[in-house]
Amino acid sequence: MYFLTYAGKKLMGYSVKQEKIKLEQIIHDIHVLDTVIYFVHKHNIALKDIQSEKELHQNDGFSNRKHRPDFIYTKESKKYCVEIELTLKAKARFEKNIKDNFMNYDYQTWIIPNSKVKIRQVLEDQSVKFPLEIIELQEVTEYVKSI
Repeated sequence: MYFLTYAGKKLMGYSVKQEKIKLEQIIHDIHVLDTVIYFVHKHNIALKDIQSEKELHQNDGFSNRKHRPDFIYTKESKKYCVEIELTLKAKARFEKNIKDNFMNYDYQTWIIPNSKVKIRQVLEDQSVKFPLEIIELQEVTEYVKSI
């Protein structure tokens, strides 16, 4: 649907293994792409300074799979991570992800739907211990539509 073809991957030097498309993941992936566009345009981030979750997992190699943010970027020698959170996870897992981001990156930004009050509440509660920024998904989508 929105993956490179075998020939396109081969031409660009990417892995040519077949992608597994998860229908429940498509909306999330579209929001991730919108958020990348938002950061590239609004915050002047170069594409070369962005690494996707998939790239981060590939860099981990064959170790135990760790949580990775949806993407990270580097700006002025600082590492930023960005998470798009559409559904509430178990509280302990959610809090662990926030703490892991705090330990591994200089800044963390969470993009959440306006209507997800419980997600916002967990993030706001955790922001007392772990500094983080919350951006409403509607701001991202409206900005991307306007450019």
